Amino acid sequence: MTLSTKNRVGLALAGLLGVLDIVAYFFPPDPDAGMPGPPPSILLLGLVLGLVTVLAVAVAFKSAPKVAIWTTVASRVLSALTAVPAYFVGVPTVVLVLVTAFIAATVVSVALTLSKKA
Repeated sequence: MTLSTKNRVGLALAGLLGVLDIVAYFFPPDPDAGMPGPPPSILLLGLVLGLVTVLAVAVAFKSAPKVAIWTTVASRVLSALTAVPAYFVGVPTVVLVLVTAFIAATVVSVALTLSKKA
């Protein structure tokens, strides 16, 4: 399978989101500064999903096997699903804006990654 430009952009965006998941684990929000964050277990899951995403993106760029592409998509969808509870626990508006942007970027990356050639 050869990757189109759309596929490459989607994978690159997925890779960036994976890196952000990894960074979030090492630099969690400070609850004392009024910025609540996810529980440590969700941060750890985000780290694992971020690592899976980055590795799958690297494999997909190198040889484009379908399993790497689907692994990327699955890890991004699962990562986005871990952010959904923020809408129900009363976090500040700025956090909701960030969560919404994260989920929207995930939807875009998945759509581009799975797009077919025209």
